[in-house]
Amino acid sequence: MALAGMIGMSDAEFCATVAAKADGDIRVEERTSDDGVRGARFCGWVDAKPDEVYAVLTDYASFPKWLNKVEKTTTTRVDEKTIDVAYEMDFTFKTAKYVLRRVHFPAEREVRWTRHSGDFKSLTGRYHFLPGPEGKGTWLVMEQYADAGMWVPGFVRDSLQQGASRRLVDDVRAEVARRRKTPTQAHIAPPANPQAVTTGAERPAPSAKH
Repeated sequence: MALAGMIGMSDAEFCATVAAKADGDIRVEERTSDDGVRGARFCGWVDAKPDEVYAVLTDYASFPKWLNKVEKTTTTRVDEKTIDVAYEMDFTFKTAKYVLRRVHFPAEREVRWTRHSGDFKSLTGRYHFLPGPEGKGTWLVMEQYADAGMWVPGFVRDSLQQGASRRLVDDVRAEVARRRKTPTQAHIAPPANPQAVTTGAERPAPSAKH
């Protein structure tokens, strides 16, 4: 469900509400794009520097090895900032095949994408990698709007959003730990001091209604 009071929050402000939770779990906020596509924004904390998390989530060739439901990826570079990533995803009821055009903004620590071809009627989103409380760790923000081209019951969509958010954060935590060869950090809470969220340059978020 959409969280009261989230309207108009920056990513940094939104992530501060995660730190305010006793368990340091993720926050998910339902949103709707200006063209009526349902989606969500979520934030979770990862015990690694933003550049480390950015490196993990832009290493597309490695996705099938550690990212849930990804069976295969291939990449085609478009220009210096842009890469087309072709996915084969195991969604249990079918294997979805589609290409996302991903544009990278390293200075802003942000990646944005749009559906280029394949399954889904539309699919747009972004990652934002913010320094965590007192500069410790990373707030991983993901915002995405997906139209599968068919009707999906609201409770199913909400369940998928919550589950996918949790899995992504846990998968990233585990992959960071594997690359560091340290114990998996799933469910580690962010540092205390919920108001100490380090802000960074934020590009305008995809236009959305709340």
